[in-house]
Amino acid sequence: MSAILCHDAAIAGVSACVPPAAVDNLARCTPVCGPEKAATAVKTTGFRTLRVAPPGCGTFDLCLAAARRAVGESPFSPAGFGALVAVTVTPGDEMPALANRLHRALGFPPAAAALDIRAACAGYVYGLHAAAMYAAATGRPVLLADGDVQTSVADPADPATLPVFSDAGTATVVCPAAMCGAPPSTWRFAFLSEGDPSGALRLPWGGRIAMDGFAVFRFATGPALDFLRGFLSSAPADEPPPSVFVPHQANMYMVRRIAQALGFAEDRVWTSGESYGNCGSASVPLTIAHCAAAAPHAPSPSSAPRRLFLGAFGGGLAAAAAAVDLPCGCPVSVFPLPQGDG
Repeated sequence: MSAILCHDAAIAGVSACVPPAAVDNLARCTPVCGPEKAATAVKTTGFRTLRVAPPGCGTFDLCLAAARRAVGESPFSPAGFGALVAVTVTPGDEMPALANRLHRALGFPPAAAALDIRAACAGYVYGLHAAAMYAAATGRPVLLADGDVQTSVADPADPATLPVFSDAGTATVVCPAAMCGAPPSTWRFAFLSEGDPSGALRLPWGGRIAMDGFAVFRFATGPALDFLRGFLSSAPADEPPPSVFVPHQANMYMVRRIAQALGFAEDRVWTSGESYGNCGSASVPLTIAHCAAAAPHAPSPSSAPRRLFLGAFGGGLAAAAAAVDLPCGCPVSVFPLPQGDG
């Protein structure tokens, strides 16, 4: 498998901001699905609780709060950033772009690039690749914002999507490794796009998310799984083996099925969907922040970075994979939207 290499980039922080109230998924779904089907949906997805943005809270609000936390905990001032990359399918306003609005609110310099990426479930890996390339090109830190308020475009009467989609905003600071004292490393990326002629997962203009769950499952456990397996098997001999697998939190049954097929034991799979549901592409950075905060020195020795294998798949239909490092001691956090924001 051909891969794209990025040299000497580092993650300098990951923050995730979630709506403050955890919504019981069973109680939410029962009026729509009935008690028996609601119980089955919650058991199948594994999503006990979801995060639903309150009225008036958009993707911008969640991402801005996460970005302020990530930048504030990093060693960099806003004036020193070289770019801002935003990943979303629910930007709120179509123009200006979410990246431009965040750029201005954070006080980034006018010369810092700002752009949005729309790659649905695989978006974080696409965004991380772009951020690493900008960091290498500019010699400056880059902010990667990734978030969605999917519940604003989900059909509240659709039993296929109601138990699944959730809301969150995240921010990842990426910089040249030398700027944060991280050891030199090589990140590896690969991408797969098959298109979606059947409309298995789509968000029409001005409409609601529509999903054929069985078609998405077939893609995730077929072409996407083969792609992820090929990415792992094609690793160069000198690449460190992954410490953990961080998959997109599509649903917990799918995550377990893919992890087992790839040979990852349960204690080497990071998950967050049980508590936060499927918050789109932001589920990968949210999971990183959630799990790294819970086990700051595991599974690697405290002095060594953890090698993360990121696997994302879904809308497109598309998939993306990355092998990247997370330095131990890197600031990570998951926190509720502060009162008064949004």
